[in-house]
Amino acid sequence: MTRRAAAVMATAVLASALSACGLRDPLAVNRPPVFNPPSARTVTVLPGDTLYSIARAAGVPLRDLVRINGLKPPYLLRRGQRLALPAQRVYVVRVGDSLSRIAARTGHRMNALIRLNGLAPPYRLRVGQSLRLPLATGAAPVVAAAPRAVPVPWPRPSSSASPAAT
Repeated sequence: MTRRAAAVMATAVLASALSACGLRDPLAVNRPPVFNPPSARTVTVLPGDTLYSIARAAGVPLRDLVRINGLKPPYLLRRGQRLALPAQRVYVVRVGDSLSRIAARTGHRMNALIRLNGLAPPYRLRVGQSLRLPLATGAAPVVAAAPRAVPVPWPRPSSSASPAAT
C-alpha cells in the first residue's frame, strides 16, 4: 500500500469515527474558509466557521470584519453567508529592507508585521516578497515624532565670592 493510499484510508476512518460521535460535518473542523476570487474580497461561511476563525484565516482584524459587514451581537453566521473583507494592504520587500525599516516606513509595529505574516525568527526577508500590512481602523497609523530637546533646569552654583545676605 502506498503512502497516499494509507493517508486516504486513515482520513476515511477518522471521518467515520468523528461522524459516529455526532459531528455533522467532520471535515469542517480546522478547514480554512473558502475565499472567493481576490478581486471580490469576500468569504463564504462554511459549517463550523466563526468570525474569529474567518478573521484569522483572512489576516484581517476581527473588529474590521464586524464593522464592514454591519454585524450586531450575538454575531450569528449562516452556512453560505457571504462576508465582505476589508481591502488588504501589501508591501513588497526591496533591497536593503529589514522588518524594522519596513515597520518605521509604514508606521506599524514590527510585532504586528511578524504576527500578520506568520514570520518566525530569524525573520529573513527576500527581495520581492509581499508582506501584508495591518489595516488602518479608520485613522492613519500614528508614527511617533522624534523627541524634542527640552532644557533641564540645573541648580546654579552658589557664588562663594559674595556671602549670602541673611
